[in-house]
Amino acid sequence: MPNKKLIITIEVIIFFCIAGIIFIIFNGEKMQDKVILPSDNSESEIKQDDENSGMNQEAMNILKNVEDEEINSVRSIDDSDHIIGELGAPVEVVVYNNFDCPFFSEMNETMNQVRDEFGNKVVIAFRHFPMIIHTNSMIASLASECASEQDKFWEMYEKLSKDNELKRINENQFKKDAENIDLDIDEFSECFYKERYKEKIIEQMEEGQSANVVGAPTTFVNGQQLPGAYPFLDFTRENGEEILGMKSVIESARGGL
Repeated sequence: MPNKKLIITIEVIIFFCIAGIIFIIFNGEKMQDKVILPSDNSESEIKQDDENSGMNQEAMNILKNVEDEEINSVRSIDDSDHIIGELGAPVEVVVYNNFDCPFFSEMNETMNQVRDEFGNKVVIAFRHFPMIIHTNSMIASLASECASEQDKFWEMYEKLSKDNELKRINENQFKKDAENIDLDIDEFSECFYKERYKEKIIEQMEEGQSANVVGAPTTFVNGQQLPGAYPFLDFTRENGEEILGMKSVIESARGGL
């Protein structure tokens, strides 16, 4: 006859295994309910830069740092920013992003639609948010700042946006871009290789972190945080939940524009 203690031990082990499986399944469903961003099946979905369908380690580290510090409001746009529009516009849109982000071009398209729709009622600022998982994001930001030194930030911005779309964010391409927008190549190269604006880029990244930015892109509309690559128009998730697009968020920011 089998040992009674052995049977009881086996039964206890089986019980805890089953309980563990139920716990994992239950919490997995809860986590799915908590996901802010919809799936990739609709072109009007928000796409968060979060590889492997989970929060990457870098974002987790940023979250931990934010938890240890007081969360600040995002800094208002001023003349130190790269802006489109006029300072003092009724709606401020601050975009934290980087040129190596896989959703950069989509967010850029949304901002182009914002410009076309709202004109001088909105001022848009671009701020750098390089990330380790976007391996060329820092050097791309450096290229943009070195172009800015010659008063051609937005020209380089458009070049880098196209480079992102064609998946050619690299040092050799930056040099070609600099030539194409008629930069002084010697000055550009000296600025780039000396990493003249690295401190500025890091300061913007840390400033974003202090305002609870954990990934790129992240947008603020009059201080309201919108994580992910927001589409311009409203959309509906597969579960029927209606989500406001960038157009509606901006309209509501000042009671309609």
